Amino acid sequence: MKKILDVGCGRSKKVPKDEELVKGIDSVNLPGVDFVHDLEKFPWPIKKEEFDQIICNHVLEHLSNLTKTMDELSRILKKGGTISIKVPHFSFVGSYQDPTHKKFFTSGTMDYFTEDHGLNYYSKAKFKILSKKLVFNPRHKIRSSFFDFFINLNLGIYGRYFAWILPSEQLEIVLKKV
Repeated sequence: MKKILDVGCGRSKKVPKDEELVKGIDSVNLPGVDFVHDLEKFPWPIKKEEFDQIICNHVLEHLSNLTKTMDELSRILKKGGTISIKVPHFSFVGSYQDPTHKKFFTSGTMDYFTEDHGLNYYSKAKFKILSKKLVFNPRHKIRSSFFDFFINLNLGIYGRYFAWILPSEQLEIVLKKV
C-alpha cells in the first residue's frame, strides 16, 4: 500500500486510487484533514519516513521558513520517495496579489535542496529533481501547451529575459529523496 501525504490539503485532499492510502495535514480542522497542525511548528506529528509520496499543491508559498519545511518533508518521506510541488511562479501577478503568500518561487528555488548545483548547505534535506516545468495557464491545456513546450526548453533564459513579458502562472516540480 502506497502512503501519500497531502500537505495543506484543505477541503480538497487527493482522492486515493487502488493501493493508495492518502492522509491530509492542514492547520485548519476541515473534513478530510487527518492531522490538524500548524505547519510552521516543527516537528509535525508524523513518524520519520512514514510516507512514500508527498503532495504540496499551493501550500509552500504560505509558509515562512522553506528550509525548515523542506527538512521536515525530508524527515517524513521514505528514501526514494517523491514530493510533487505546485507553487505560483514569481512572474504571476497572483503570487504578489494574495496577501497570505510569504514566499516567491523561481525555477531555481528548489536547486538549493539538491546536490546538483553545490548550493545545498542551508538544509539537511537532500533531493534529486526528477522534473521541473512552468505552466502558463493550467486551466487551458491547449492554449498553454505551445508556450509550455518552448519555454520549458530553457528555464534559465525564460526567467532572465522573458518572465515579465510572458508571465507563467505555475511552477511544477517533482523531487526524489536521496
